[in-house]
Amino acid sequence: MRLKARQEFTYYLRGVEPVTFAEGEEFDADDQELAAVAQREGWAAPVAVDVEKQPKTTRRKTKE
Repeated sequence: MRLKARQEFTYYLRGVEPVTFAEGEEFDADDQELAAVAQREGWAAPVAVDVEKQPKTTRRKTKE
């Protein structure tokens, strides 16, 4: 899950490894606990995925 930090915060991965995220930084939260805690506490929010619009296709009518 891709998240964006709303404020600077430090999270301890596996309870022992400190990782600091800067305000506005986007990061991949592979750790489910990190994603859940950061969102619950308001430290981070999911990044909106920019999906490119698919080109509109049209079918040509054939004359019979």
